[in-house]
Amino acid sequence: MGISGPEALVRNLLSGSGIRYSGAETFGGMTLIPLFLEDRPGERAYLLFEEARAAGTVVIDEVGGGVVARLLVHNLGERPVLLIDGEQLVGAKQNRILNTTILVGARSKLEIPVACVEQGRWGRSLGAMAPAEHLFPEARRAKAEAVTRSVRLSGVYEADQSLVWEKVAHRLRTVGVQSPTSAIVDAYRRRGADLEAYAGAFAWRDGQAGVICGMGGAVACTDLFDHPETLRRLYPRLVRSYALDALGIEKGEMDSTTGQRFLEAASRAMMTVHPAVGLGEEVRLTGEGVTGSALVAEGRVMHLALFPAAPGPASEPNAPPSRRRRSH
Repeated sequence: MGISGPEALVRNLLSGSGIRYSGAETFGGMTLIPLFLEDRPGERAYLLFEEARAAGTVVIDEVGGGVVARLLVHNLGERPVLLIDGEQLVGAKQNRILNTTILVGARSKLEIPVACVEQGRWGRSLGAMAPAEHLFPEARRAKAEAVTRSVRLSGVYEADQSLVWEKVAHRLRTVGVQSPTSAIVDAYRRRGADLEAYAGAFAWRDGQAGVICGMGGAVACTDLFDHPETLRRLYPRLVRSYALDALGIEKGEMDSTTGQRFLEAASRAMMTVHPAVGLGEEVRLTGEGVTGSALVAEGRVMHLALFPAAPGPASEPNAPPSRRRRSH
């Protein structure tokens, strides 16, 4: 019996029949390969967080008096809101990042799983959350592996908080930024001119729905969406987030064939299907040198996020978490 449902949609997309690759572009040791969907996109039925926030139809804030690993989304609008894996939420009692991609239903409230990316602040709230650059790829990869273990073992989309803090602290050191609250957003702000040079070097292309990012000649991550307009709106922030990992990498090009092989390997990975946090279902992927996830809703792969798997036990799908989350 063949596979069907969300897993089939993801495998078919990754097998090569649903994606068209464009020529690779390189700047400062970082390579981006544009991806296009072969199927013509229909109407984009959702809003992104930044769009809904600008329209005043969504608020993300603390759950009650505050819980490190959870936030509360209140969607007041008539359209669902798509929150993106690794998207940074700045404000409230501390800055967080989303543990996975979530589609929040219209006129609904939903608690969402997050991880802290500002270890040294917890107290007076700075108000409802605002969007900022995504977490850099290396930390997103480590988070994705931990979340997959958690989902498969317990059904909970929990990150390894201690590991996220370690990745943030290491990146702050490597880019030469001191933050009084160990907030990764300070790295984006203080290295803003450098990151903007990368954003200026890579332009979104008409119809582009995804991108494979390479660092020093090797694949670092892939983000693919169901609609080109989604990527167009996210593109500058995504490129700046990729570039934070690229600072200091001077050489290394990657061609489109390398990226295509990575996605083809992902199509052969082990996939498990789980109830999504919001609307739809989530597919978690491991194996063949890849880790990641895909949110499937309304018969479409809304967002596919892939990373090269870490070598060793950390990439095993059923390995227990090596660290436990600490709470304030």
